Amino acid sequence: MPSDSFPSRERRHRKRRLTCFLLRERLKRGAVKARQQWLETYPTIFVSLFLILSVWLLFGVGYIIIPPVLILIFRQRHTQEFSLRVLLRTYVILLLVCLAAFLATQGFWLCVLLNLAVPFLVVGLLSDKFNPKSYFVYGMEFVFFQMTPVSLPQLGMQLVVLLYGFGVVTLLLWGYSRRVRKKRDYATIRRGLNLLSVEMEKLAGGEDISKERDAFPPMMAHMSRVVYGSRNFSYLADDYGKINYWCMLLFQRFHYFVSTFYDSNRSLLEGEKKFYRQLSGLLGQASRGFNQPGRRGLVRKIRSFARQNRLPNREEEDAIQEILRLLEFCLMQREKAYFYRTRLKKEGNWQVPEKKDGEPRWKQYFQWDQFQVRFALRLSVVLCVTFSFCWLTGWEHAYWYPMTAFLMLMPYAEESLLKINNRILGTVAGLAVSFVLMSLVHSMEGRVLVVMLMTCLMYYVPVTSWTMPMYATCYAMAISTLYLDLDLAILLRLVYVLLAALTTFLANRFLLPNTAKGEFRKTVCQLFDIDLEIVGLIRTDAGKRDALNQFRDLMVQSNLVSEEIARCLKTDFKPEEREFYSQMLPLHQKLMEEMEQMYSYLYHRKNRFDRRDNIMLSQFLDNLKDSIRRIRLGYTSRELTPFLDPGRTAKPFGKLEDKLYFNTLTMQCMESVEKLMALSETAAGKI
Repeated sequence: MPSDSFPSRERRHRKRRLTCFLLRERLKRGAVKARQQWLETYPTIFVSLFLILSVWLLFGVGYIIIPPVLILIFRQRHTQEFSLRVLLRTYVILLLVCLAAFLATQGFWLCVLLNLAVPFLVVGLLSDKFNPKSYFVYGMEFVFFQMTPVSLPQLGMQLVVLLYGFGVVTLLLWGYSRRVRKKRDYATIRRGLNLLSVEMEKLAGGEDISKERDAFPPMMAHMSRVVYGSRNFSYLADDYGKINYWCMLLFQRFHYFVSTFYDSNRSLLEGEKKFYRQLSGLLGQASRGFNQPGRRGLVRKIRSFARQNRLPNREEEDAIQEILRLLEFCLMQREKAYFYRTRLKKEGNWQVPEKKDGEPRWKQYFQWDQFQVRFALRLSVVLCVTFSFCWLTGWEHAYWYPMTAFLMLMPYAEESLLKINNRILGTVAGLAVSFVLMSLVHSMEGRVLVVMLMTCLMYYVPVTSWTMPMYATCYAMAISTLYLDLDLAILLRLVYVLLAALTTFLANRFLLPNTAKGEFRKTVCQLFDIDLEIVGLIRTDAGKRDALNQFRDLMVQSNLVSEEIARCLKTDFKPEEREFYSQMLPLHQKLMEEMEQMYSYLYHRKNRFDRRDNIMLSQFLDNLKDSIRRIRLGYTSRELTPFLDPGRTAKPFGKLEDKLYFNTLTMQCMESVEKLMALSETAAGKI
């Protein structure tokens, strides 16, 4: 018996030790995660506490509604490069929205008109499918400032408080940028150059490069988002966005080069191995020195390397020479940006392009089939209805109704449903906590402590969690119970939240809803529409300077649309649909890479083609455009069905250009089209 019990005790000891070890590891990971989250949120928490307390002490509790708007500005901007010009533009819009909110409180019909017009303009002009929540700060200000109507003399003081807040936010953003984020670090670009260096070294050593190769598509999508995020009404990108765009093209060219010419079965010659090892060293130097002066010396090394080294295959040599020239260009542009802070208004070569049909640009923002216009109309109607309710009923604290409806109503119906659930759950939990706290805390000092605590917790937890509205409810109850009985405040808060939930649900169900499924099919359709536009540019405008910005815009949008499709596939999709579109995206990425190189090749060699070659090239591009149209029909129909008659596949006949690589591009381009067609036909029987 003792001999049997000893192993049993030993097993129990081992199990206990393992349990303790796992518990310690979990606590350690939790502590690391909590510390990281604190480091990310403490600047916002500090600014929020300072603004709330200073406004409360200097101007009174009546203006406590202003700091949340200013805090959101700091929260959005403190991770970006400090730009006084961008901040001033933001402040001007905030002042205009403040005046609109004041006018909306001066009469019922003004309330109806402005609550229809202002949200529609703010969402329509500032948001789009790729930045769906750019409206939020201004919409929040418009709603919150109507919650506490002011007289004309009080409007002056409200503007003073706003200007005070603008000054504080500007000063804190400037100080934070000086101490913590002194300059753009181009982390993604440096990581990409380092990955290329590793990839070239592995290529020379005959090792597997699939890990490095597969890391580039999401990186390019991220860089496209950076480029798109730096645009404004007049220009496609600022200096930072431009460098990201050029480096995105560099990574895209490298990705295509490796994917096209190298596979796991190919063995390299000694000369090729030496070439890629030297190239790996140059890319490593570029990664380490991208943020340092002295890039001109590296550019000279790259030029010398390109002159003295050649690949034996002519196609590969043509391709790599184009890539090396683009690498030189990226480094030189970074060098210029390092020493000279050029202003976009002095450069006319990155202007947002007008539509070819001559339609004014502002009309592009108000087409009824657009994502942001549908949401803008929905938000306008909801705010008009809810604020009209406040005017007509005159109920106590009725402004909680439009405020909650605004916070629940999101661009996508599925996201709104999540917000409704979280808001109801968080409100119920917050009211329970408030009942306990407000029963114990009666002094003004105690209420201030509650507000400070809830402020810290609000900005510490994730915005999408149900705990965020719980802390926000406690924050609101700590202030509102200064004027209302606790039981009445709890009842009113609950009633208005339920009313807002019902209103938001009905709006998302019946008023031009943007559902994830519906938008997904539009997004896939948009992807191939972009392809058709690019082929049209290659067909007629590849040598024209005016078309270059349109091409840049389409390239960025194509990457963003592909990223949107990939993101949607992670949600509730059938396995066969997810597999189908997951196979489609890499094929389309390859097609885009080929069309980008074709456009660039023709743009920089616009005088190299005679009439005979142009006719041949035009025929090829017409066939390509026709093929993409048929692919678009197959991929965007309600059910995935094969083509009844795919017709003859377009093939380039003869030699389109003296450079052999251009012929390779055209052949590869049609192969990509054929694969997209074949995938559609293969998947049709499964879905």
